[in-house]
Amino acid sequence: MFLDLAVIASLLLVSVYLLYHGLRTDRRLSFIPGPFWARFTNLQRFAWVKSKRAHEIHAEQHNKYGDYVRFGPNMVSLSDPSAIATIYPIRPGFPKSDFYKVLMPYTKTGSSVAMVFNSRDEALHKQMKSPIAALYSLSSTLTHEVFVNQVLGVLFDQLDRRFANTNHIFDLGDWLQYFAFDVMGTLTFSKRYGFLEQGHDVNGMLQAIWNLLDDAASFTQIPWLDAWWRKNRVAVALRGSITTSVLKVVVDCVEERRRRRGDDEKGKQDVEPRDRDMLSCFLEIAENNKSVPPWYV
Repeated sequence: MFLDLAVIASLLLVSVYLLYHGLRTDRRLSFIPGPFWARFTNLQRFAWVKSKRAHEIHAEQHNKYGDYVRFGPNMVSLSDPSAIATIYPIRPGFPKSDFYKVLMPYTKTGSSVAMVFNSRDEALHKQMKSPIAALYSLSSTLTHEVFVNQVLGVLFDQLDRRFANTNHIFDLGDWLQYFAFDVMGTLTFSKRYGFLEQGHDVNGMLQAIWNLLDDAASFTQIPWLDAWWRKNRVAVALRGSITTSVLKVVVDCVEERRRRRGDDEKGKQDVEPRDRDMLSCFLEIAENNKSVPPWYV
């Protein structure tokens, strides 16, 4: 009897809290139009993304309700270009939402790794971005053009040999994706992944990245559910972690480079500045700048 009363009391307390929270949230943004259920839940946003029609549904809602539409209890979608300067000022403006937390890689230690793109902490974001910002200036990126030219040569050679004189029909979009990833591999590690030479997804890397983004997309709409369903020790033990397979390629390349640098006492002095890839630059910055977090490279 006592247990039954305790359960009933607990359910009542939870119900009262949810009702209070819902009414309080609804009232705060009640002046912004939108779908009825958006006042109480984000489930419709989760379903929109899951349907892969979110972009179309968003446009339909804006056509119906205007430039400012309430998509969730605490989420407002804007299609007014004049608001860009307010939301994205030169100095820090609106902080990033928990949307970005879903995009943090989950590690075996039970924590998520912050990076420049997904970090929501402005101080940490600055700490990570400042040391590498110069690498992305125009003058610096031009020195890496040699790597892009190398991969362009491979692309042209493959297209000539496979398709130019054979009249075979092919999907140029696939080959441009192979090119883009091989450029990233060459720029970063001085090593192509092999997509262009093999003409297909090597070791399922592209499919793994697609699966990772497809799996995470819906959870960006209800970030707290991500920790319950995907990013915890039980979920990883039962389902595995897509992030781990994707990051393993990067981790292996970094560890290989660290070993090579340790074996070569001359290190970076043996490499012409124009032939230094991005990883060489990252490692030098990490060695010379103590403000760089130890897990950043």
